[in-house]
Amino acid sequence: MKTNTDGKYILLSIQPYFANKIFEGTKRVELRRSVPKYHKDQIVILYVSTPVKAIVGGFQFSHVVEENLSKLWDSVQGIAGVTFEQFSKYYSGADNGYGIFISRVWKYSTPLSLKLLRSSLSNFSPPQNFRYLHSSQATNLNLLDFEILNHLSQDFSIHPPPTISSTL
Repeated sequence: MKTNTDGKYILLSIQPYFANKIFEGTKRVELRRSVPKYHKDQIVILYVSTPVKAIVGGFQFSHVVEENLSKLWDSVQGIAGVTFEQFSKYYSGADNGYGIFISRVWKYSTPLSLKLLRSSLSNFSPPQNFRYLHSSQATNLNLLDFEILNHLSQDFSIHPPPTISSTL
């Protein structure tokens, strides 16, 4: 397991189609060719790519698996929000893949636009895949206010979460 214990959050870039599936509760596993260092119950902040270009919410995950593609597909089919064809195309040329199993999800009522992110965090650029977001950066953006942390005690693995207001 790649572990992260230094107070960083993961900022993950995701396409709008897949972000919507996560927030609807129909995508409960995020598929990746590589994963950042992490710890159990890691908090992931979601940056939704073009045309949205904003942080719209996030999730916690329960665990990550690394498997050969055949075994990974057996584990995630029906809960990853992709067809076998999409899965095969995404992992083309790879021997193994990762499944990030989502346990809790939240969505901000007001997304944090790329323009706002750039004005609040010097030298901010959206990640191509993922990057780390330090605790101080998350605090400056009010990404993890008390209301959100309070809601993280609830399990949203079956039902989509309520919309949570951002204090920005």
